[in-house]
Amino acid sequence: MSLSHQIANAEQAVAKAKQELAERQARVKQITQRQASLQAARATIIGERSQGIDQADHGARLALIQADLEVLEPQRVKALDAVNKIDVASAEQHLDQLRKQQQLAELEQQHSALIANANILAAKLVDTVTELAVIGRQTGRHTLGQSWVPSQPLVKLTQHGWVPR
Repeated sequence: MSLSHQIANAEQAVAKAKQELAERQARVKQITQRQASLQAARATIIGERSQGIDQADHGARLALIQADLEVLEPQRVKALDAVNKIDVASAEQHLDQLRKQQQLAELEQQHSALIANANILAAKLVDTVTELAVIGRQTGRHTLGQSWVPSQPLVKLTQHGWVPR
């Protein structure tokens, strides 16, 4: 599989992980809000009862609220566990590594192209200097220095074998 395809797949994996994380976080939030709502309803009933307001359904409502809370808590724990299992960071790290590999491959291609171009230019320079020497001999300028002198950067480049920084 090409690097481009791997990157596309990794991008999809990151998007999917983020979507799953958002959905699971929304589920935790939904359960937590429901628990808070039930706890508020329980507090209201307890408050009414402490003020002497006693309705016939208070006991049944408190029992239902408690039963709902007991059901919701394991669901909340399970939902939190599901959130913790989503590893968006690893998916993003993998994507970043693939992108760095792609950048490196592109730089290597560019480097190879520049070397090829430098070789073409070097060959052209040798051909040109050779022609200058031939024409120089024909015109009486027997040494190359009388018709062309390389620039100092070119001299340094050829002496050191690398372009100065």
